[in-house]
Amino acid sequence: MIYKFMFTGSRLRVAVYANSLNEALTRLPKSHHRPALVSRVKGACYA
Repeated sequence: MIYKFMFTGSRLRVAVYANSLNEALTRLPKSHHRPALVSRVKGACYA
């Protein structure tokens, strides 16, 4: 699945491919701002 996050306090948006939400959270860059989950896309295929 693709998890899309937006960091509070900044305009940084990150999309992460992971099997679970916990795995996606560990793959996020370290930041002082807390990430908010925006969306979860299942079965997406990008070329």
